[in-house]
Amino acid sequence: MRKKLLAAALSSAIMLATAQATASSNFFADVPADDWSYSAVNELIATGHVADYTEPIPQGRIMSRFEMAMIVDAAQRNLSAFTPDEQAVIARLELAKLVIDGKALRC
Repeated sequence: MRKKLLAAALSSAIMLATAQATASSNFFADVPADDWSYSAVNELIATGHVADYTEPIPQGRIMSRFEMAMIVDAAQRNLSAFTPDEQAVIARLELAKLVIDGKALRC
């Protein structure tokens, strides 16, 4: 009985570690250069309300999902400074990030 319990616990731990490694590797994967989020992020940066970002992301520059998430987070921290339309863009970016993370966790 103890051996079965230990084997089940070890098996669960290995599966969890594998799922976390897959999710984290996808989180740092590149956002495709033609993704809609680049123009959306550049529009937010142009407002001057995204902390630590004063210049737009150059066309053709590839960003990691982590870097994109950092920009979205910076915008969310200053949400009240944005217009309702800009807030909708931020919400769409956040939703896209959650969907990406959810897909990564199901791998």
